[in-house]
Amino acid sequence: FPARPHPAGQNPRSIARKLSGWRGFYQWLSLQLALPANPVDGVRAPRRAKSLPKALAVDDAVQLLEANRHGHPEPAELCNRAMFELLYSSGLRVS
Repeated sequence: FPARPHPAGQNPRSIARKLSGWRGFYQWLSLQLALPANPVDGVRAPRRAKSLPKALAVDDAVQLLEANRHGHPEPAELCNRAMFELLYSSGLRVS
């Protein structure tokens, strides 16, 4: 496995995970048996595609803001609404 090129059609994350396992195994093996070289040292993991997070639709955001609107809001509700509007309008995300 370590010497072969990356198999076509496999998920890059799966390949990187397997490669990480092989690296750890050969590192352990080199400590135990004093191997002269690690055969997976020069093997690079494939690059993963970077995807953007999904954005909340405008209609969904408006619906969230209007969901708890009734009468006089509590101070905590006002704070939550202000935080949500700030996060949404600034394009920030909670992680």
